[in-house]
Amino acid sequence: MDSTLTGNWFGAAFELIEGVNLNLLFGILNNGLLPVYIPDLSYDILINGILIGMGFSDVDLTINPGQTKVITSFQNIHKDSMAPLFIP
Repeated sequence: MDSTLTGNWFGAAFELIEGVNLNLLFGILNNGLLPVYIPDLSYDILINGILIGMGFSDVDLTINPGQTKVITSFQNIHKDSMAPLFIP
């Protein structure tokens, strides 16, 4: 049955969503004495402790001592990967 007819407005809105786009920013500070090279970045995406996906970004960045750098990673999360959030 259609979610709008049953009063499940969240379910009705969720049916219209194809996915979620995230623009993630990672701030990194090198407090050490030597330069640090970061070839890539991988991370898990969790919502309320539930794993909904993994992300990866090619970084190819050197951070010198005392420097702070911001790494930007664009992540698209498809609706199907969010299903575990809604299963009771």
